[in-house]
Amino acid sequence: MSAIDSWQPPLDRDETLLWRDRPQTGLGWRDFINGQALFGLFFTAFSCVWFLGARAMTSGDGAFGLFPYFVTPFFLVGLYMVIGRPFHADYQRRHTTYALTDRAAFIARLSMGQVKVQRLPFAEMNVLELEDDSPGTVWFRREEHIRTYRTRSRNGISHRRRQRVVVAIGFERIGTARQVYRLIADHTRSETKA
Repeated sequence: MSAIDSWQPPLDRDETLLWRDRPQTGLGWRDFINGQALFGLFFTAFSCVWFLGARAMTSGDGAFGLFPYFVTPFFLVGLYMVIGRPFHADYQRRHTTYALTDRAAFIARLSMGQVKVQRLPFAEMNVLELEDDSPGTVWFRREEHIRTYRTRSRNGISHRRRQRVVVAIGFERIGTARQVYRLIADHTRSETKA
C-alpha cells in the first residue's frame, strides 16, 4: 500500500468530504492518436531519414563517422512523443487521488516518494466543463502561462516573442464525472449567491 492509497485531504474543522476517488488507469487507442503523437511520428521519421542519409554520405572511420549519431536525441524525443508520453500519463494517473469537499477540490500526486497536494477553492475555479465519456473528465480551472523570450533575425535585430500556454486542471478519467460535475456546480452556485 503506497502513501497515495491511504491519503486523506486535510480538512478544516467544519469542512465536509463530499467525494473521493482515483482516476481510471490503462491505455487505449485514444491515448496514442492525437496531434502530439502525429508530430512525434514526423519527428521520428525525419530523424531516421537523417541517420540513413548521413550514414550513406560518411565513411565509417574518423570523426565524420560519428556524425549520423548526432540524431539520437531527436529520435528519442520523437519516440517519447509517440510511445512514452501515454505511458507516463498512465503512470501519473496510477499515483493520483482526487477529493472534493464543500469548499475545495484536491488533487494529490505521489512524486519522488512525497505526496504533493494541490488545493483549489471554489472561488478560484474559473471554468466548469464536463467531458461526458466513459470514463469522464471534469475541468474546473484553466491557467494561462505566458513565456517571453528573445530571438534575433538574420540582420541582428532582436525581437521579443511571447508564447501563450493554457493548462487545464481538473479530475481526469473518473467514473462518476456527472455526479462530480453536479456537486461542483451546486457548490459554486451557492457560493455566488452568498
